[in-house]
Amino acid sequence: MPVVGDTATVNAALPSNASVTQAEFVNGARQIVYAASQLDSNQFNDLFVVERNELGQATQLNENRNVSIDSPQIFAAALSSQFVAYSIRNLLSGTDRLVAASTTNPGTEIVINDSLGTGAQISILLLSPDGRSVAYRIDQASGAASVWLSFVGSDENAQQLSPNNPGASFSPNEFAFSADSQNFLWRSNQDDELSPEPLMMVTIDPDRQLIGNPVQLNASNPSNQRVIEFEISADSERVVYRAVAADSTGASDAFVVELDDPGDATQINPNPAGGAGFTLFEDIEFFGDDVIYNSAQDSPSSVELYQVAPNGQGASTLLSSLAPLDQSTNPSSLPGVSHMIVSRNDAFIAIVDNQPAVDLFVLEPARTNEATTPILFTNNQVIDITSMPPADGPPLIAFNFAANLIAVAADPLIVNQSSTRELIIALPDVGGSGLSLFDDGATNIDQFSWVPPAAALVSSILPASRSGTVGNTVTAFSTLINASSETAFNCSIRPQSPAGITFNYQFTNPLTNTPTGALNTPIDIGPGASQTYVLSATLLEELDGEDLNFRFSCDNAGAVQAISGVNTLLLSASSDPVADIVALAATPTNNGFVELAGDSASAAFSVATVNVGIQSTITVEIDTNGIELPLSLGLCETNPVTGACLAAAQAAPNTIATLAEANQTQMFSFFVTSLDDIASIPSLNRLRVIFRDSSGAVRGQTSVAIRTSG
Repeated sequence: MPVVGDTATVNAALPSNASVTQAEFVNGARQIVYAASQLDSNQFNDLFVVERNELGQATQLNENRNVSIDSPQIFAAALSSQFVAYSIRNLLSGTDRLVAASTTNPGTEIVINDSLGTGAQISILLLSPDGRSVAYRIDQASGAASVWLSFVGSDENAQQLSPNNPGASFSPNEFAFSADSQNFLWRSNQDDELSPEPLMMVTIDPDRQLIGNPVQLNASNPSNQRVIEFEISADSERVVYRAVAADSTGASDAFVVELDDPGDATQINPNPAGGAGFTLFEDIEFFGDDVIYNSAQDSPSSVELYQVAPNGQGASTLLSSLAPLDQSTNPSSLPGVSHMIVSRNDAFIAIVDNQPAVDLFVLEPARTNEATTPILFTNNQVIDITSMPPADGPPLIAFNFAANLIAVAADPLIVNQSSTRELIIALPDVGGSGLSLFDDGATNIDQFSWVPPAAALVSSILPASRSGTVGNTVTAFSTLINASSETAFNCSIRPQSPAGITFNYQFTNPLTNTPTGALNTPIDIGPGASQTYVLSATLLEELDGEDLNFRFSCDNAGAVQAISGVNTLLLSASSDPVADIVALAATPTNNGFVELAGDSASAAFSVATVNVGIQSTITVEIDTNGIELPLSLGLCETNPVTGACLAAAQAAPNTIATLAEANQTQMFSFFVTSLDDIASIPSLNRLRVIFRDSSGAVRGQTSVAIRTSG
């Protein structure tokens, strides 16, 4: 099975006593960030970034630190983001500060939280998928722990989400962002076993300026309930969780909650088999449109696997009923499901069976005649799998992105001989066999990650906002670019927050914007090629300026980073007709950037609009979308022929008001002066132009990136 080519060293040469402690793919898998540590010295304890196509040529991300005082501790990254969040500890005071860096601009440090109390330290970090929010745990010198949330770009928005509680702890698997980065969920692990453990959520403002108050998702459950595990659906609409009564008086059950209706939980295993419950070593996962969960039948040695619809209305389907899982080594044994993972395409379920040895099987429920028959893929090789994820790394079982291969780190059970943990890759289909990659005894696998897909996607949406009336349809245009040398397969689009709309997409002729082809049909995009689309949203109910993120997905490509105003659509729906300002920005260089030639330099850009709604008085404003940037701003409405201001330019945050007649075009100019250098980070450093009606509702918006070049 031709799976593995020659290995290549990713990192540059390290000192003899230094080691890589963590590595993550970032920026659409175009880069790799890693931490290197030298345990007996603080002279080499830093973060580096490597271009995927230039392995071995590392660039230090935190080169500005004072090596005699500052010591990097932990970092967090996201596949689709160019940002890395990391904590730095002052070796004199023992106090941490939280910063971020852009992997496309190494050496640029963005302070996130520089006001931790003396001796306070950050022990957990999690970066949102879009790279704009950071969740973290702060341990106080007093022993209390608390959960915090900050936004990349400013150190003035750190917000404490939980009280300082000496009796609670938090682990990495108890923190999670939704896929659209608009919700953050967490649970606390109480030291007192009789204390309830709530599942909490906070909704993140799309502009990253404010967050809502935390709400309890499991509020409808018994007051003494302990939530012990949760998973968020891929469409960011719901969460499933397992819970057990804190005093062990009640049954252990599974529940589902809609994120837009917190507190109203539905039990999805209302009639479990006699004696059914959960153990701490089982899982609950989304599987396509359903949920799968493990249930212990009387004892952990008879743990079974069920599939159920998330509305809790249907009966649970027993997936492990036809045959015991451990068919090869002990045909009479009962199933012993101790851990499981789901493939990214929701086709396979990998199961660790601990009866009597620790083996790995794969289920493919879509094949009805084999839906409950597990597959032993390792050619009957007896192996011992580390079934649960290590505390500081990813699970040691993983499907690749196309789900046509599965890898596992396993210890071959060799009598009277020492063994190292090998990496085994297998075909997860019927009759598939495994290939041991490292069996020379010289390599011990502590962690591994599949290399993300080769195709890299970039997307945009114009206009950036639409306002319509309930019952009508509004449209926007989108372009999806394959910025790689590999074909991107089976590419599609769908919104991550589709509540209140019916959504469709369709190919267009890029020269005429004429729709072609069938609705909602995936397509392959060749190397370096692009595909244009028309997006349509039928408005089913009133919407108050919902910034929709879209999932631009291809089978072999990483997620597209959501950038507000670039590839999102701010959507409003009203019962009565309103203004609908379609706005397009133009910069002098025509590259989407306002270029400033260094400190104290000035530049300008223009915005053209047309009102395709009803006549309305419109207020025009410009801001930096919550990011602190060293600049001054001004604006005016201009003569569309001469470009001259119709009135004296106003300095922001002052606004200008104008009458936008139906089907009328208008022009506006915006003036920018830099007060200091501004890094070239187009996903973060942007100027946003907003058009509001007399009610304050946003009826149009657009944006440009900004940077200094001197």
